[in-house]
Order: sequence, then structure tokens, then C-alpha cells
Amino acid sequence: MSRLPLVPLTTLCFSLLTAACIDGGLNQNEQRPGNQEDGTSLVFGDVAVDPSGRYFLSRSDDQLLYGDIETGRAHLLPGLAAPLRVAFSHGRELIYLTESRQPSAGDGLSGDHLVAYETVSEQLLWEREIDIEARYLLGRAEPVSLPRIQATEDDRLLIAAAYDSVEIIDVQSGETLERLEFDRQVVDFDVIPPAEAESPRMIITLEHAWIDPPVEGEPENPEDPPPEAEATPETELVLVDLDTFAQTSLLVPNCADELVVAPSGRRAFLAPTECAKDPVSVIDLEAEAFIRNLPGFGPVGIAPRGEVAIAFIDTENVDESLFLEGEAPPTGDERYHLMVIDAETLAFDTIALGDSLPRYALTADGEIVLIDASSWFVDGKLRILDVKDRALYPIDGPDVRLNNYVIAAESQRIFLIEDGLYDLSIAERLVKSVPLAFVPTHLNITPDDRYLVLREDPQSLWIYDVAAAAIARPVEIVGQSQEADG
Repeated sequence: MSRLPLVPLTTLCFSLLTAACIDGGLNQNEQRPGNQEDGTSLVFGDVAVDPSGRYFLSRSDDQLLYGDIETGRAHLLPGLAAPLRVAFSHGRELIYLTESRQPSAGDGLSGDHLVAYETVSEQLLWEREIDIEARYLLGRAEPVSLPRIQATEDDRLLIAAAYDSVEIIDVQSGETLERLEFDRQVVDFDVIPPAEAESPRMIITLEHAWIDPPVEGEPENPEDPPPEAEATPETELVLVDLDTFAQTSLLVPNCADELVVAPSGRRAFLAPTECAKDPVSVIDLEAEAFIRNLPGFGPVGIAPRGEVAIAFIDTENVDESLFLEGEAPPTGDERYHLMVIDAETLAFDTIALGDSLPRYALTADGEIVLIDASSWFVDGKLRILDVKDRALYPIDGPDVRLNNYVIAAESQRIFLIEDGLYDLSIAERLVKSVPLAFVPTHLNITPDDRYLVLREDPQSLWIYDVAAAAIARPVEIVGQSQEADG
């Protein structure tokens, strides 16, 4: 059992086929209120904001800090220690935590636990032992604390995904209802938004295998060596009915990576960054079938609202046989092109980007693509791509990167941290420094875009009023007795 370090780790540079660093692709540095896909990791100081926007959680001195955003009063939650990952219930005052207790905790408890905790009564609903470890997962640059956790929308089940297994847990009792074990790594798992009158489902992405092609016929001369043929990747997707736990498997001719499910729940996209010719695989979740491979590579991204998917095409490594009638390969001297894909019709067009692979992020409405990369442009600045008019625009102001940022719900403002806090206006295409008396290290935003929660260090947090463009109040961490006395 390996313990997670509590200091930042050096980014691991790797790819599936080479030892080169992958700088471009989907930007996964956005912070959001509510649930992240695998739960929010608290190891390095991230701030989790509950789906209602009333309170935040963060780690402070190996304990879990609970803060009221409106009042700024905060306290350490009793009965918890060394939280690693948190997920919110969707309709209850309940959180789920993985925590690793050291024997010296002083409370008589030690070992690794998964807990359900009621934030109002500050009581454990249940607590159970679980193995916690840090693992490098396929496509991840840093070790991930396992298990990753996610609650279903109906607050009935909790999914806990370890390295090569997935547990389906009853939220009320904490008992395992079903345990799925695999002979390959669990690269990703997603709870599929159910259509009306459908059972909720989950889809699990397993690590790919390389399949040798079949040998066809005998050579004319028995002394001739057989013709060489390349092995092809194959990824198994496992669909699980969360009512009956019945499983259906389907195979996708592509490498494994993070699977992206469209908001409608009807389509899913799988696109690695470096594997063979990196197609963009499209899966029909209603028919539970592979549809086709689009030319291009990923990681693929899709807007939280809307039906626009984004990927790339590399003109030096593209499979032209994947273009159907009416689909033309990109032209011009630029090597990399952005693919803008209609997630329903699968129609796509391309926009030339340049000769270095950039990094991109989508706004929630899918209308803006934010592009940055330290080596892409001569001046290195962030750019805005307007999806509707297919135009690329520069941004005025300081040179910043999207390494730690939030996007406001209306998709017109972005707040980011880079040796200070910055405010980016999409409409004005302007980024400005926000004057503060401290340098924040982490941030998150409330669902109504009213406040930012800024973390300076484990004991110093601040509530920033977006409309007033000023600090509204410091976070005051009080003792339990003081909190009880009001």
C-alpha cells in the first residue's frame, strides 16, 4: 500500500509509443463547482465547492475544512482525517470521502477508509475500510489517488474505481452491491445520463490490447517470409446496467484514453493523443455499438452544454481512408488543424493552427475554444477561437497560461492564477491583473458566478466578490466550541 505524497510531483512526460513529452491536447486544469468526474482530489490543496454554492471544502493540516461562503466562517469537520478525494451527493447534505489515517492520528483509528458524511449533523453515515493507493494511469501525467469516486444522479449508488476493479456501493448502507474485476487497467469510467424510463448505466473503459492481424493464405514460395503486417489496437468498453448489473461489452478499434460522453447520453467519443494513427472513435450508447472512426486524434473534448466536440488532425499522420464521401482532408502548409465536430451528425470541418501542437479548453456553451501553449506562438499568448465564425483572435494584456482557472457559467469570463489572479473577458478579448494583497495558489467559483474562493495557504482563504471586483471577506477558521456557540 503506497501513501500519497503531500507535495507537488514532477510532471511525468510520456506517450504510448515514444518517450516524448505531450504538451498539447485537452486542457484539464479547469476547476468547477460541484462534482468533478472522478471526485475532487484534495491532496494538493484544491478547493471543492458544493453544487448549491453554499459551502466549500479544502484540506487544512491533514483535516477537512468546511467553510460557509456567505459568512466566511469555517471550521474543521470532526471525525475525519487526511482526506484525499471528495464527491458530493446530488440532492442530500452528504459527502463521500476517501481518507488515509496514519497510526499516530491519536483517535484510535488507522488505515484507509471510504466514508459517507453528513455535513449538517457532522456525523458519519457509514465508514468502511478500503485500499487506497497512488498509481500512474494511462494518459495521466501524475499519480492518481485511487479509488476514484462518483455518485449517481439519483443519490442511490456510489461508484468506486480502483486500478483494475470497480465497486458499486449502496449509498445508504455503504455495502458493496457488485464488484467488477478486470484483467486490464480501468482507464476511465462514466455514469451515463439516463434517458426517460431508462435504467441508469455506467461505461468502463479498459486498457487497450494490440491485436495481431490474421495470416491470409500461404506464400507462393514456401521459403519466402510471411508479409509483415502491423498490429492494431483494440479497446474494450463495458456497459453496466446499474439496476441489474448486467454487462455488455463492445470493442473499439482504437487505443484507450479518457472517454467523453455527450450531455445527451446518446454518444461517446474516444480519441488518444499518440497511438497508431489516432482516430476519433464514435460510440452509439443507445444501440451499444461502435459507429465509426473519424480521422484525427485527441484527447477529444465536448462542451458541457451543447453538442460540439473538439479534436485535432495531424496532416503528417492522418488515415485518409477514414474520410467519407464529401469529407476532405485539410489543405495548406500548417501541420496541425483543429476539428470542430457536430456530436449528433458527425459532420466536421477543420481550422489550421500551426506546426506545434497547442492545448485547448472549451467554454460551457461550446462557442469558444481557448488555445494556449508555451511554444506555439512567437509571443506565447493565449488565443480565442470563435467556433461560430471560425476565427482566431489574440488577447491583449499580460502573457498568461490556463494552468489553474475557472470559467464563469455564462462563458464570457475566465479567472486564472499565474503568480497572481487574472480576469479574462471573452467579449473584450482582454486579460487584466486583479490587485490583491496576497498570491492565491488555488481557486474555485460558485455556480451562480457570484464568488470566487481563493486559497492562499492551508490556513488562509478568501471570498472574492466577482461583481464588486474585490475581496468580500476573509475566511475565519474558528474552533468547534466557538462554532457551536454561534
